[in-house]
Amino acid sequence: MLENHGNSIKQSLSIAVAAVTGLALLITFACSIYLQNQHYKEALIKRTQNAISVLSPSLLDAVQNDDANQAARVLGNLQHSSFITHLHLYRVSATDTKYFTSYNRSSMDPLPSRANQLPPLNQPQLSDQHIELAAPLLNSDNSIAGYIYIRTSLAESNNYIRHTTLLHLAAIFVLTLLAAVLARIIHSRLLRPLNDINNQLREIHIQKNYHLRLPPAKYNEISQFSIGVNGILDKLQRVCLHSEASDQQHKALTNELEVKIAQRTQALRAANSELIEALEELHASQHRRIETERLASMTDMVAGIAHEINTPIGLSVTAASILEEQLNAFSNDIENLSTNASTNILHELKSNIDIVQRNLARASELIGSFRSLAFEHAKEAPEAIKLKLLAESVASHIRPLLQQGPIVTLQVEAPDQIITQRRRPLETIIAELLENALLHGFKGQEKGTIELQVDNNDELLFISCQDNGLGMNDEMQHRIFEPFMTSTRVGGHTGLGMHLVYNLVTQILKGSIECESTLGKGTLITVKIPLTE
Repeated sequence: MLENHGNSIKQSLSIAVAAVTGLALLITFACSIYLQNQHYKEALIKRTQNAISVLSPSLLDAVQNDDANQAARVLGNLQHSSFITHLHLYRVSATDTKYFTSYNRSSMDPLPSRANQLPPLNQPQLSDQHIELAAPLLNSDNSIAGYIYIRTSLAESNNYIRHTTLLHLAAIFVLTLLAAVLARIIHSRLLRPLNDINNQLREIHIQKNYHLRLPPAKYNEISQFSIGVNGILDKLQRVCLHSEASDQQHKALTNELEVKIAQRTQALRAANSELIEALEELHASQHRRIETERLASMTDMVAGIAHEINTPIGLSVTAASILEEQLNAFSNDIENLSTNASTNILHELKSNIDIVQRNLARASELIGSFRSLAFEHAKEAPEAIKLKLLAESVASHIRPLLQQGPIVTLQVEAPDQIITQRRRPLETIIAELLENALLHGFKGQEKGTIELQVDNNDELLFISCQDNGLGMNDEMQHRIFEPFMTSTRVGGHTGLGMHLVYNLVTQILKGSIECESTLGKGTLITVKIPLTE
């Protein structure tokens, strides 16, 4: 059953009639009060001007004679006036305008002097409570002998407006009630047929008996509405009959559709099984591919390690073998050798020992590099670090390398800020970035520049190293962080520096590193590291 959530026509009509009537009366009375108020103010201004005209001759004579008593007698007659509250008389001398005498209504306080405000008051000045006006007192030769200032009260006008407003509001209330009563009368005569139609439609809806019809009404408009509703009921009855037939057809189609859905569901299950098998095979293939790539990467790393260690170890073995042979020969021939021959043999033995020591030191250095790749800094505790001191300290250790090749200028920029982070990883990262740029960026060039910038905000530490050197091609740029990747292996470089930087940034400090390079224009490496709280 439908619920009635809206307002009734009776209520809406009553409110509309009352609102329109009240609004119309309110606007009318407001306009009337405004016009009456304006008319009263204009009349009071005219009375004020007439009062000045009447008083001016007598007061002019008193000012010319400098007779304050005469002026007081003239002003005393103002006690009978109901609208004049204050009057000042000013006398003009050769140098200034002076207060002469005044009148103040007995129930009001005196006003201060208006001697400095007289010229602007030549025109009436209106406020909510009074009107002010000043006029000159002219001699026979039109020279100014003095001024008369008068203030009149608007109290009578305000009282009149107040009483008139109350009367109008009472009239609006009464007329609004009459309008509401009129609306009820209109409802009882014109809207009762609509209520009858509404009740009949509600009965049809509750009983769902669409054979019923609305009877004709007294008014033509309502009768036309009934005819329209009866037409809708005719169509609704036909729809109900057609709906019953459609329900039977729908049941048959539903049964047929259920059979088709069952068949297609079975086919989808079979296809889904095949798809799952294919997906499992794809996952297995991906796993095998990852394993293959991992094994290949391990193979490359092992080959690189073997290559790097094999050279110093091989040289050490060879030198040791030569050393053994020479020692055996020296032992067998020691009695027959001359002093010079013994000295030469000892020199060769010392030379071979130096070779063994240098190559074993090289092997130790490589093993130290591998240990760095094994995250030996992982357990270091964070500490307070001054960024400016850190950057300048690492740069000072790198500056001796600037004297060994092209003329390279190193520029360092860092704020005088303190952060909390692991010191040794940061020192290693900055040192490796500078060494990489210095050793690989300027081959074949006479001069260059390396810019190291360190900065931070509340959450991140930023490190950037930029050079204007040779730059890199796309292949070198994409593989720069791989182990044993170097462009100067002939010069004794292992290719582990940038791989160490990558591991320290991403694994130890949980940051990110990016490389941007253009062949012939230089390289920019940017590091972002989250700060430790």
